[in-house]
Amino acid sequence: MTKKSDKIEIYGEIASPGFGEGKSIVLYSYQFYFSNEKLINKNEKKKEFEKFQYYVKKTIKKIKKIQEDFPESFRELLEIQIYFLEDPIFHKAVQENIYIEGNNLSYAIYLGSLKLKNFFEEHATDFISQRWIDFQDAIYQLLDEVLGISYIDLCINKINQNLLNHANYILVAEDLSPLLYLKIPKPKGILLKKGSLSGHLTLLAANQGIPILIRAFPEENFEKIQDGQWIVIDTNKAKATIYKESIPSKKEQIQINACYKDYKILSSNVTISLNADDLEIIKEHHKFYRLSIGLFRTEFIYLKNPKLLFDVEESTMEYSKIYQEMKEQEILTLRLIDVDEDKFSYYFYSSPENRGKRGVEYYRAERKILQNQIKSIFLSLKNLKEMNWELRLLVPMVSDYEDWVFVKELILNEMEDLDPNKKRFVKLGVMLEVPSIMFCVQTLEQEVDFLSIGTNDLLSNFLGKKRYQLTKEDYYEPAFYRMLYLSLKNVKKEISICGNLATYIEFINLLYFIGIRNFSVPYGIYPKIYEYFINFNDKSKFDKQILKELLLKKTKTEFKEALSSITENFVKKV
Repeated sequence: MTKKSDKIEIYGEIASPGFGEGKSIVLYSYQFYFSNEKLINKNEKKKEFEKFQYYVKKTIKKIKKIQEDFPESFRELLEIQIYFLEDPIFHKAVQENIYIEGNNLSYAIYLGSLKLKNFFEEHATDFISQRWIDFQDAIYQLLDEVLGISYIDLCINKINQNLLNHANYILVAEDLSPLLYLKIPKPKGILLKKGSLSGHLTLLAANQGIPILIRAFPEENFEKIQDGQWIVIDTNKAKATIYKESIPSKKEQIQINACYKDYKILSSNVTISLNADDLEIIKEHHKFYRLSIGLFRTEFIYLKNPKLLFDVEESTMEYSKIYQEMKEQEILTLRLIDVDEDKFSYYFYSSPENRGKRGVEYYRAERKILQNQIKSIFLSLKNLKEMNWELRLLVPMVSDYEDWVFVKELILNEMEDLDPNKKRFVKLGVMLEVPSIMFCVQTLEQEVDFLSIGTNDLLSNFLGKKRYQLTKEDYYEPAFYRMLYLSLKNVKKEISICGNLATYIEFINLLYFIGIRNFSVPYGIYPKIYEYFINFNDKSKFDKQILKELLLKKTKTEFKEALSSITENFVKKV
């Protein structure tokens, strides 16, 4: 029997549901790898600053080499990084840290960059804050040269070395970027000190059925975690338990029955779709279910291989691989590339001014990237011998009707010479993520085949928050559901939903009666949502009066209590 003193318990917010266990691999923050050795005499300090000047020149040379791989119009982005590395204010800050504080080079660079970061934060207009990201990238490249290895490579090497001793692992980190996640073997679970409910790392891992706990507490327990400890993550309890040795555990997760199921649940006229980011998870899901992919985030194709943005032939081959998995009457929804602050690649931007732009604003600025993607999507279709499944193209972050028209015309231009027998299987839709577009729904419905609610962005934009600032309590804001109901109550076209909201059982009844009939959810939660709708019938529905009373609630607390009561009544009926 395990003694209480032999284990540590940590709690957190559930970013992705599920159960996972394995030995811990702890990724430290970048500055952990810096030496804290102090410089003693003036001669040492002089040599250290000379090394700084040498590595700055070396880093600039490396950046110029990278520029050669970019299309000419995209090279301006790296020019600004060179400017930052040559900035006299930065050089002076590093010099003071070496000569006055006696810090070694890597630590002096890190502290010098913090001084400039403070300056950027004091002048935090959107444009200036985007420039800080550029400078930070340049600093990381400089530190990579000083340390002789990149931070991402340090993390990958550590994970691979640890995996020689144990294949199943739980990844523990302060935070984790989507780019690093895409490059490592998939963990059995992720435990983060920071993180966000609707960040793109969370969505990536959730789509692969990997449980995640974020904003871990208490902090003192989190800091005690070391490599090689046995960790059990159970999101049913929002808890991670850390043991000194591995122990057998009882898995509390929903198992998928080994039988083939349809994505359409006829009893409630509901489609249960899958969120996906790569072909492997589609193949795994296809073993058990007929495919309806409600959201394929195509930007992750380009994050893994950015050069596909400019190589139409290679990009066409990538889409062809996905199409080959599709069978008769199945559905594949490709969301056009959607860049964001935590989905970053130099290749996404031809100019520094375009950093921070999303959706159609980004498409207008980087038109060639969008045109190449659309061309690749349709060239892949043209190469198919026959097509008996449905391809849906989803346009993200549309803010008004003119945005839709801009992208629609680009799509229709590429579709023009598509075989009519294939063209009839192509459907177009708009993602509802910006509050202003909710007042254009009636107009859009006349031109689109379907609508999709991107709840993470729509809710954060509605509340005036960043995605990473959303908490579970924000999902109980009654005004948000009033907006959904009033905007969508007369819509006749199919409305789908994705994002965290689609995964919370307690909201399903409400979303159904607002008019949503297609629920697109991550791999890990799919069986649970599927089983819920198998039992969803006329007896479980609540009438319009109850819906109206719920929507008229004034506070989150009132709304949460009323919604909880409705969910409990449904469970009793089932």
